[in-house]
Amino acid sequence: MLNAPVHIEALGDDFVSLWNESTVFPTREEISQKIRIYKPRTLANLDCKGRGPDGRLTIGGKVCYPRDQVVIWLADQVKKK
Repeated sequence: MLNAPVHIEALGDDFVSLWNESTVFPTREEISQKIRIYKPRTLANLDCKGRGPDGRLTIGGKVCYPRDQVVIWLADQVKKK
């Protein structure tokens, strides 16, 4: 497994675990399965509003995000609550 970047490790063990268990470019479906908070459609809606993870890519017709951006975005969501 890849080691999480220092900025990810600073977020805590749960976020490092999410980092280690995720693919390099997780899809909306994979994110939804991992965190079980947001459905893929909700992520799409947040994305359209500019409130989703940064760095959106389309690979093979699937929308995905850089893994580090997903973890950072999720940590930011936790802080807002």
